[in-house]
Amino acid sequence: MVTFEEGKKKATLVGTVQESIGCVPVHIGASDLKSLVFSALYPVFVEWCHMASLSYAECKIRDKDGVIIEPIAGIDGDRDALPQQQFFHIKEVQRKQRRVFKATKPAEVLLEIPSQVYTKAQTRKRYHKAGLAGDSETISSEDDIIGC
Repeated sequence: MVTFEEGKKKATLVGTVQESIGCVPVHIGASDLKSLVFSALYPVFVEWCHMASLSYAECKIRDKDGVIIEPIAGIDGDRDALPQQQFFHIKEVQRKQRRVFKATKPAEVLLEIPSQVYTKAQTRKRYHKAGLAGDSETISSEDDIIGC
């Protein structure tokens, strides 16, 4: 899970929120991939920051290079959200070149959350660490906690 903080060009990792997902279809579409990634990371996010105010609609998925993965408009059917060249290589079989499946390297997909959600989650995490109770909706990112 990542966020793009204001003034920074590179993505910031959201704590230790990451998960491996097995048995993902090679030809999965962008919508199904986003649902799969969100479902896997949401419980980890909630555990990390002790809050649950992250909505599916405000998240985006990106490939490892930061390119947003979304269904291609105008094409019938949502499929092949993952880069296909990652899963196949060319092998010569009986003097002919064939595309052969290889599953040696996992695909990396990033779930992006808005920076304001990340800031609020960090603040909520500091409150929890300090032993202070507080509704995540009333915590502002400017609140200071001594010793955190």
